[in-house]
Amino acid sequence: MRNLTLVLFLSHFFSAPSFGWGERGHDIVTRVAARLVYAEDPHQWGAILRNKEHQLAHLANVPDIVWRNGDAATKAANAPTHYFDIDALFAIKKPFPIESLPRSLQELDETIQSFCAQKTFCPKGKTLAEKRDKVGTAPYRIEQLYLLLVKSLQSITPKNLSSQVDQALLYAGILSHFVADLGNPHHCTLDFDGREISQGGAHKYFETDIVTEEPLGLAQKVFETASSQPLDFKGLTTKKPSLKSPLDFTFLLILDSYQHLDTLNQLDRQHAIKKLAQNDEPALRHPPAEARSKLAPLAIKRMARAAQVLATLWKKAYLDAHLKDLKAYQSYHYPYKPDFIPFP
Repeated sequence: MRNLTLVLFLSHFFSAPSFGWGERGHDIVTRVAARLVYAEDPHQWGAILRNKEHQLAHLANVPDIVWRNGDAATKAANAPTHYFDIDALFAIKKPFPIESLPRSLQELDETIQSFCAQKTFCPKGKTLAEKRDKVGTAPYRIEQLYLLLVKSLQSITPKNLSSQVDQALLYAGILSHFVADLGNPHHCTLDFDGREISQGGAHKYFETDIVTEEPLGLAQKVFETASSQPLDFKGLTTKKPSLKSPLDFTFLLILDSYQHLDTLNQLDRQHAIKKLAQNDEPALRHPPAEARSKLAPLAIKRMARAAQVLATLWKKAYLDAHLKDLKAYQSYHYPYKPDFIPFP
């Protein structure tokens, strides 16, 4: 009976994508993004983000910790929002026609139905909902949270300043989680754990074990990387994006992450793996301390890119809300365990 339980556990674990960067990764992406905004705006929105960076970092981990342990309905709604497996629908090439990507959940469903009818790319699943969940819905979750953030900022008045900024910070922190997820190449591909190339276990090893092994100066490394390199997506797409919506940045981040997938797999194979995976077992790897120096630089670059995109979205939300003076904001509100935000 014990062996049967183990088999069922492994089957479940390896049949669904792992979540996030791990707690430390999400924490760092969030705090670095706050510092990036603060560097440009040390008096208004940037100052609030910097002063609340630890609260924001806690909120960034809520989808993986609080909601992941919710009831069955919460788990089912939450799970597909952490990834977008772009190669489930498209043959990825560079430059990529970004205009072909579905701009809404409805367009995603229509794309899936069209491709399945043509027998070109068709995600696995008996129903359309199962096929959609196989692809993932992270871009549309990000758009939803971004619009909620903007709406909260737009609703600020002198009388409700503190409560509305508190609400905006909630959405800003939760938003961070999903943006950071897409900075990881494993969240943009069907082969999210390296199983198809006999490198099972790659996901957690890269996003959690390697990141955890890094010294305490990791956040500063990510910040310096993000500060020293422009947010440049040149050459990724055949058509220049308008960058007027969060979806533009989200899709660019996905394409940017995906182009690093082969490099990540090669680094893992060359420096981490001692024995390739067999069947559903993970590959045998060296302790992360031994492979850290080879894999950590890529993790730092990917976290830095996610922090850049997150900072850009936070700044854009403030500008879209046409706010001016937030200097009077003061609050000790701390949403430790916020309720699940329904999606879609």
